[in-house]
Amino acid sequence: MIKLIVTDLDNTLLRSDKTISGYTASVLKKCQDRGILIVLSFIRHTGEDLYSIGVRSVSKWNAVRAVAGHYGIDTDIIAAFGNDMDDLEMVRNCGIGVAVRNAVEEVKGAAGYICGSNDDDGVAKWIEEHILTVECGER
Repeated sequence: MIKLIVTDLDNTLLRSDKTISGYTASVLKKCQDRGILIVLSFIRHTGEDLYSIGVRSVSKWNAVRAVAGHYGIDTDIIAAFGNDMDDLEMVRNCGIGVAVRNAVEEVKGAAGYICGSNDDDGVAKWIEEHILTVECGER
């Protein structure tokens, strides 16, 4: 049973126009209502073609592990969604790793699943089909 869902924001959960659909919001609310924690994982850059400079130990995966530790959740019962290289470790290392269809090839290769694109509510549809339906015993 999944206890925590961590998802990248830009080009994963958010559409290309930086909006979130009502459908996606309602699916995330259903998760919360069932006691599943939702964590948004993102790094903001300004401009294009930037290099990320920082402490080597700072990563989305390390943040996921810190949150999981705080709540006493094993990483095997975490579902992670991503699209880009900064999502690779969390998609690879969480119990369930899902890449959106528009993800880079490296993330797709590391993921156990590939869902629809960010513009097609891929994350929400995958959650509804693979987590919420199973959690309710409807499968």
